[in-house]
Amino acid sequence: MLGRGGDGNGVQRNHAPAPTPYVLVGHSLGGAYARHYTQRFPDEVAGLLLLDPFHEDLLARASLEVRAKLERMQHQDLPEATHEQLQQARDWATPFFAKWPAPVRQALIEHHLAAWKTGYHEARNVYDDVAHELRHAPGLPDVPLIVLTALGYDATQAQLWSEEALRENNGVKAALHKHLAASVPRGEHRILGDAGHGWLHEEQPESVLEAIADLLRTPAV
Repeated sequence: MLGRGGDGNGVQRNHAPAPTPYVLVGHSLGGAYARHYTQRFPDEVAGLLLLDPFHEDLLARASLEVRAKLERMQHQDLPEATHEQLQQARDWATPFFAKWPAPVRQALIEHHLAAWKTGYHEARNVYDDVAHELRHAPGLPDVPLIVLTALGYDATQAQLWSEEALRENNGVKAALHKHLAASVPRGEHRILGDAGHGWLHEEQPESVLEAIADLLRTPAV
């Protein structure tokens, strides 16, 4: 439930009375945010599940091809999608929502299509500002941690990178995720070889739910 209350200055704020500690689940850039929250507020986190998370050293270890292309992408605006492109994206995304209840299925698909530029704009500061914050934050506390690395086919990434670049990216990503999981006593690294980065929670929901259940079963220190 959400309640409303003032802050003493006439400003109304929403409050979610969810008790701590939390089990945090974050995907991609959201994984970096969940990790950073855990670093800053260790007493509020009981477990951490990172789904193919962004890592601050990804760019430094990437190939020249990847770094050059990302540099070009940082300085260009995306054009508006055509009707044909949106329909292709709709046809591609629909199977991922096939198991969702009918009343919300189409709304979710249309939401993803309407917000297709959001991820691009959010990523513009990921390799500098977000990476800087992660590098200069305290280390992760001793909380149960599972890092899932997606190494399967991803249609979006396949359009961006050559096969060689994808192999290199996946190798670097898996190594960084393994190191991240090993940075805490109760960390675990799991590979998903049949799920892509963007939709791993839809392609392998059982693996995500299993990881959450494992975190909930892990006894506190």
